[in-house]
Parts: sequence; C-alpha cells; structure tokens
Amino acid sequence: MYVADGLAGFQIFDLASPGFPALRSDFPTVLRAADIISTNDLAYVAAGENGLHIYSLTNLWSPRLISRCVGVTNARAIALSGTTAYVGDGQYGLKIINVADPAAPVLLGSYTNASMGSIRNVGASGSLAVISDGRTLLLVDASTPANPSLVGTYSSTNFVFSLAAANSKAYLAT
Repeated sequence: MYVADGLAGFQIFDLASPGFPALRSDFPTVLRAADIISTNDLAYVAAGENGLHIYSLTNLWSPRLISRCVGVTNARAIALSGTTAYVGDGQYGLKIINVADPAAPVLLGSYTNASMGSIRNVGASGSLAVISDGRTLLLVDASTPANPSLVGTYSSTNFVFSLAAANSKAYLAT
C-alpha cells in the first residue's frame, strides 16, 4: 500500500498480514505528497509545489526518483489511463502528460476553466478526465491532448472528497 502523507512525503506498507500492516519504506524527501498512484513498479506522486515525481519501486526499501515533469507547479491529484497521466495542478488546471517513458515525461497539454477553483480530485477513463474542486465536476475530452475540451459539467450539492472514473462512469465520495 502506498500512502501520500503531505509534508511527511510518502510511505510504503506491506499488507501481507492485513491485520498488521508494516511500514516498509518511508520516503520523506517528497514535500507535500498530495496523491499517489502506482502501476508496473512505478509510483506517480502529485507532490504539490514540487510537481509530478515518478519513482521506481523495484526496491521497495529504497524508492528511486527517476524523473520530474516540467510544467507542473502545484500537483494536488493524479489519475492514469494507459500511458497518460492526468494531473490536477491546483489553481493551474489539468495537465495532460505522456508517461510512456517514465524517465522522460512529456507535457502534452493543459486545460483551465475560470469557473473552477483549485483542482482537488482527478479521475480518468480512456481519454476522458473528470476534475473537481470539491463542488463542481468538469468532464474534459483529452483525445486531442494539445487542445482538450469541456464536454460536461455537474454541480454537487455535497462536497466531493474523492472521485474515480472507470468504464465511462465517475464515482464520487461525498
């Protein structure tokens, strides 16, 4: 299990004995780890003002930073769909990043919307991204990453604490 722990960085827990999770690695050098997602021995960390960091997890006792994405300045949330990372860059909008080569991520495009506050949550399903500032959800078509477009909106009556997207559906935790 991987935990983004704000100013404490991120931690890796061993869940082999679910009743007794064991801290396996504590990686405090990532300041303001706001969100983390892992796949294929890689961890993608939304590291606040430190942007997007990508770590190799081949040695869980010692995660190794392999890259930082230029162009992300306030990473608060992240979602992956295939080789594309969707990063909620706080007040700077949604960043769309090609991570096919994790050692050399490439910023493909971005989306901002004046009616949305600071992005807190991101979900992705295919080339569709769902972003939220806690009250408003925007559905963004990123099939043309250099020119993403708004395709839908939703205003929640409750605060959206978290969201996920899969199979063309968005799931909200309110």
